[in-house]
Amino acid sequence: MFHPKIISFILISLFSVQLSIAQTETPISDTFLEGAPKIYIDCSSCDNDYLRRELTFVNFVRDRNQADIHILVSRQQNGGGGSEYMVEFIGQNDFTNMVDTLIFNTKETDTDDVVRKETLKYFKLGLTRFVAKTPLSEHLLITFTKPTNQAIVKDKWNNWVFEIEGNFWTNGDENYRSMGIYNRYEAKRVIEDLKLQFGVWWNYNDQKFTDNSGYDLFINRSKGTNGDFVFSLNEKWSAAYEYNFFASTWGNKDFDFSNEIGLEYNIFPYKESSRRAWIIRYNFGTTYMDYTERTVYDKTHEWLTYSRLKSAIELTQPWGSVYSSINGIIYLHDFDRNRLTLSGGLSVNLFEGFSVNFNGNYSRVRDQIALSAGGESEADILLRQRELASGYNYWFNFGVSYSFGSIYNNIVNPRF
Repeated sequence: MFHPKIISFILISLFSVQLSIAQTETPISDTFLEGAPKIYIDCSSCDNDYLRRELTFVNFVRDRNQADIHILVSRQQNGGGGSEYMVEFIGQNDFTNMVDTLIFNTKETDTDDVVRKETLKYFKLGLTRFVAKTPLSEHLLITFTKPTNQAIVKDKWNNWVFEIEGNFWTNGDENYRSMGIYNRYEAKRVIEDLKLQFGVWWNYNDQKFTDNSGYDLFINRSKGTNGDFVFSLNEKWSAAYEYNFFASTWGNKDFDFSNEIGLEYNIFPYKESSRRAWIIRYNFGTTYMDYTERTVYDKTHEWLTYSRLKSAIELTQPWGSVYSSINGIIYLHDFDRNRLTLSGGLSVNLFEGFSVNFNGNYSRVRDQIALSAGGESEADILLRQRELASGYNYWFNFGVSYSFGSIYNNIVNPRF
């Protein structure tokens, strides 16, 4: 045990050191720039710590309602496998009615550091107009690097992009082992009028249980290949042909080949899809299925025709984002064989510091035509080795958050 006088001495010493540090800290006026615009970055994929370190001519706040400039970043995949970023600068308070939009693209091979530096560059470009109207304008310095004359570059790959993916995982203990292997190979070509995509994949999972009498091994395998041909008809209409091959021990299918044609209409122009989209899509298809075991409908194989209809809306706005869809499939040989799925998501800042988010879906299931007539073993049920009969499935999450206190969010401290 420490003597009380020793403990008192340590506490007084720590307090003295803390007081000394506080007296030598940078004055608050140097940390939060007087007269600088307050910005709120609304971007789920940005390196916000990096941006706070590098953007030294603005003040950061933690809520959009406290900001002079709301920076809203939306992202979608571009034809080369990279991303197209749309950065919107929405003025508030003294900058009301000032709105700018900048767009830049990154490549699939760009590192995180390259992407964040490009993001910083366009943030600086967009903020210049706003900062120029503040007392800090006299400290702005704009430089220009003259581009070199370059000949037009011919793409030797003709817009084709190839991707190979593979992963292996395992975990276990003295009595149990689980292992999985997944591989995927993809080729795609995206231009203004046409999108082509082809893929091949396979998946292997096993679970091994050991006891004094030996071990039990349960294996799940699946594999498939698919292709999409998507044609741009005009700024709101698209057409497509899709094929898909699938085999799965879980789904009781040795062979499942389907092909379908589809037509899609977007109520908003496709060029606005990073901010708002409302699509209505109809597909008609045929499929041939060869079952591993005889099904509950006494089938070992069969040809079927089906129709799918989908309507989905997605909006990204300064107050948050919302997504909703309804998706239905019906087999034309028997209208009782169908499935209806409702999905939705909402993320919104209701008022200063308070936000709410919701995601979920619900499916009414009536299309389990491949269920085995032989039933499932206890192990199949407990380990989810086979698809089980069910009239519905769902998932759901809901959350709220509330923060209060200082409005500023400039300081970055990554210690520990």
